[in-house]
Amino acid sequence: MPLPQRPSRSWSGLLGAFVVSGASVGGAQDPLTDSKAVRLRRRPDSDPKGDLMPTFLMLTNLTAEGVRTLKNNPGRIDEVNREVEQMGVKVVAQYATLGQYDFVTVVEAPDEKTMAKVSVELGSRGTMTSQTLAAIPAGDLAGSL
Repeated sequence: MPLPQRPSRSWSGLLGAFVVSGASVGGAQDPLTDSKAVRLRRRPDSDPKGDLMPTFLMLTNLTAEGVRTLKNNPGRIDEVNREVEQMGVKVVAQYATLGQYDFVTVVEAPDEKTMAKVSVELGSRGTMTSQTLAAIPAGDLAGSL
């Protein structure tokens, strides 16, 4: 269920088994969806056997309480990442972002149920809202067509 859109704020994101390359925010309207602005590629060290876990993108916005928590305890980001990993999800990369979302996070999870558990757990705290997207490498999509 998509969350209501909110006005952009000028601070803030999280990204992972992917590496951002060729990012150019200069003239792009939305660098997350403009394929010319951001290219994601599988990190060579993400899985040496080639058995990849499903990848998910979490687009996150902090609530007012979340902003206060982060300001008072910047180390909270690492604490939350450790909690997420204890739930069986690997945080591959994370970035604070400017624009529509405060954080963009790339994670790998064994399945959708595990990812849903993480989303509900984090959302229930009242410090953030998120939208989670299942992601596949573009090359995999092209190969399946």
